[in-house]
Formats: sequence, C-alpha cells, structure tokens
Amino acid sequence: MKVFLRIVLFCFLVGIGSSCKKSDDPKAPEAPYTILCYLSGNEGGKWGNLDRYLKQNLVDMCYGLADKKKAVQVLVYYRAKVTDEEVVAPTIYSFSFDGYGKINGKTAPGKYADFAEVLKIADVKKQYPTSDNSMYPKTMGKVFGDLKSFSQKNKYVLIMGTHATGWLKGKLVYNTRSFGNDNGYSIDLPEFHQVLAQHFNADNLECLFLDACMMGTAEVAYEMRNITKYFLFSVMETPIAGYPYEKIIPLFLTEKVNYQEVCDQFKAHYVNKGLWGTSAAVKASAMGELAGSVRTELDKIKDTLKNIDLESIQQYGIDNAPDEEFEWADFSYDIADFFRVANNGTLPASIYSALNNAVIAKSVLSGEEGFQFRGLTVAKDKFSGIGMYLPMREKNTWNDFFKTLQWYSAAGWNIYYPL
Repeated sequence: MKVFLRIVLFCFLVGIGSSCKKSDDPKAPEAPYTILCYLSGNEGGKWGNLDRYLKQNLVDMCYGLADKKKAVQVLVYYRAKVTDEEVVAPTIYSFSFDGYGKINGKTAPGKYADFAEVLKIADVKKQYPTSDNSMYPKTMGKVFGDLKSFSQKNKYVLIMGTHATGWLKGKLVYNTRSFGNDNGYSIDLPEFHQVLAQHFNADNLECLFLDACMMGTAEVAYEMRNITKYFLFSVMETPIAGYPYEKIIPLFLTEKVNYQEVCDQFKAHYVNKGLWGTSAAVKASAMGELAGSVRTELDKIKDTLKNIDLESIQQYGIDNAPDEEFEWADFSYDIADFFRVANNGTLPASIYSALNNAVIAKSVLSGEEGFQFRGLTVAKDKFSGIGMYLPMREKNTWNDFFKTLQWYSAAGWNIYYPL
C-alpha cells in the first residue's frame, strides 16, 4: 500500500510540475480576424516587376507581426510568375503567429530575411495547377472558399495585392476588366463583386484592402458596398512597393482598427522617399448616402454641367505616361472638388456630410510638399479621399463601360448627363 501511495504521490507531483511549466509558457490573446492575402505577381506586358515586391510585402508582414503579443493566423494565396523557382505553382500558405516570435512553432525570420527564409517556415495548405489564372472568376472563387476553409476564425481582413486600373475596362480580358493582372488578364468590377459576394459580407469582412492602383473611386466602393465594412485603397497610382506591411498589418490585430493610423503610416513611409501617393479608408455602408447626395446636387446644376471647367478640378489619372496605354487622365476626379468648383467655390452641405460619413481616414503626399507622379500632383486641400468619373468628355469606350456600373444610375448620371 505504501508503494502504491508513493507512486500516486510521485505522479501527482509530476503532474503539478508539468502544469506549472505549461502555465509559464506565454500565451498571447487571439486577434479577432484571420488575415487573408490574395497576391498575384504573374503580371504581363509592361506592368513592371510586381512579383518581387509582393514577396517583400510578405517578408515585412511576417517580421511586423512576429512579436506583437497577439496570436494571429495569416493565410496567403500566392500566384508567382510561371517561371518562378521558389513558388512553382499557385499556393496557399498558412502562418500561425504566437505573438512571441514564433511562426508555425519556428523562430520568425528577422527584419532583413529574404523570401526563401519565409517559405521555410510556411505551412503549405494547397497547390493549384499553374494553368489556373488568378484573375479568372472561377479560380478566384475557389481560392476564396479554400482560404476560408483553412481559417481558424470566421472574421477576416482581405488583402488583394496586384496591379489594377480602377474601374476602367482593359484589353486582355476574360470578359471585361478593371482589377488585377495575371499574364495580362484581369477581372471586371461587376464580376469581381460577384465573386467576393459569394464569400464575404459586412458581417465577416472587416476590411477589403485593395493594395493596387487607382481603386479608391466611388464606382469601386459603391459596386462592392455590401461585401465589407471598410475599404482601404488609393485613388491614384501607388508606388510599386505598396503599403508598408511591417507597420500597418499589426494595426489589424484589434477589433477596432485605427484606420487613420494606417493611412498615416502610409504617408510616413513614403514622405522621406520623395515619392507620391494617397490613402483612404471608406465606410462601405455610407456609399448609399454618398450616391444620393451626388444625385441631389447634380440635379441642382444640371443646366450648367456643360459649362464646368474640368481643368480646374483635382483629378487623379496621369496624362504624361511613357506609353499611351498607361495614360488615364480624367478617369477620376475628386468628388468634393468637383461640387466645390460647380458651386462657385462652395461645397454643398449634403456632399460635405456624406463624405464626412463615408471617408473615415485619409492621408496624402500633396503637391504643395513637392510630390508628383509623372506631372500629377494632389493638393491637400482638394483631396477628399475618394474620386468619381465625370462622363463629360468624348471618351466613348470609357463611357460605354461606365454605364454598366451601379454608380452610373445610383448617382444620377443616367438622368443628368445621359451618354
């Protein structure tokens, strides 16, 4: 009996020791969202080498999240160049951060790590045929579904990293195009919305972060207003390196995201690099009010629309590109500045109120600070955070596609300026 009691006592003490040891291990609180990334670097034509910058974004993200005392899962769909030797096929990777310097149980790469070091700690969840184009709606929908199936949570932040030209129609397309670039192919805005709407809504998607050029327009936000709570995007072309992921992704580890700090970090990152850019966060549910106010104010100036001096309004597309394929002047004008000019220097109260409700954060490297992109500068006092197309010039291809977007009718252009 004594031997038995000794054994029981020994097991009890071992159990206590084991329990104490476990309690000493740090366990960080969990972040409220899974961070989903859809990164496509297989661009074609003259778009530039985006692939290496997307890889650096992922390296920076891993470093930035490693020791933030929050446990978080990051799921990354990566479509590299078809000739890439590191990512030989489109792949979903999973990264589980413990908040104390470990990713998937391994020591996180340092600040100056390369992409190969990040891949060594990645958990490969799924690979897809190389022939699957990431901008094909069926491919995109399948990947979104797979990303959600691998997620440990049912609330998300979705980062879309690729090239883009806002709401505009493109050339190499499956149907028509406005977003993305995979070997020159893209997906159009209505189809992009349809694919996203199959998987996301304002209840499960905190933020749709469009880290791509020219997406910060009313046309984009209104079309996709029902699939997220907030948008994060730029109305003009962004520097090819994208947002500073090391600084901004950790800001999504809390339930209440400080979007102004996100935008401020974008500006702080580029202000000392002599580059350009805008950043804004927009509340999706406020886009209906903005459309209504635009429609109301257009009605008040319908008889003078043709006399408005468009040259005096802040616009966000370049017209000094090295190739006319990249000239996008007039694709989007600042909403506030348009109505200010149209009303002889006074911004209508309804537009002010609607924009104040919709644009919850913004930052800009303004022309007054000496920043420009191929001759395009942005005046700080003219930047409202979001732009819209003015179908008032002879741009037939643009105008035809513009009519297919929901904003065209919602904002009243179909009545006040028929095309």
